[in-house]
Amino acid sequence: MYKGIVMEQHEDYMIVMSRDGLFQMALPMKNVKLGSEVYYQPLPNQKKVKASLLDNFRRYISVEAGVMTLVFLVALLVIPMYFTVGSSSPYAYVNVDINPSIQIELDNVIH
Repeated sequence: MYKGIVMEQHEDYMIVMSRDGLFQMALPMKNVKLGSEVYYQPLPNQKKVKASLLDNFRRYISVEAGVMTLVFLVALLVIPMYFTVGSSSPYAYVNVDINPSIQIELDNVIH
């Protein structure tokens, strides 16, 4: 008999996680709640699948790195276009130095 935490329950089997992070299919038990610690008997001829927190962290980091790379590439393409498209040299500046200071920039002269 093994000891583990009940993760899922089905009619024919239940999924149990042992202390070392192994998920196993076990014989079903009655009156067992999810998350409770039980002694269980594994199903015969089932593979053990190891899922550790480190594996989940690596998977999360790889997704996060992909998203960050995409954001960086979009920023590299969009920011230069923002400064070049529609930019014109200002016609005049008006500075007012009263507390607080104000600066007004004119793009073209209105007739």
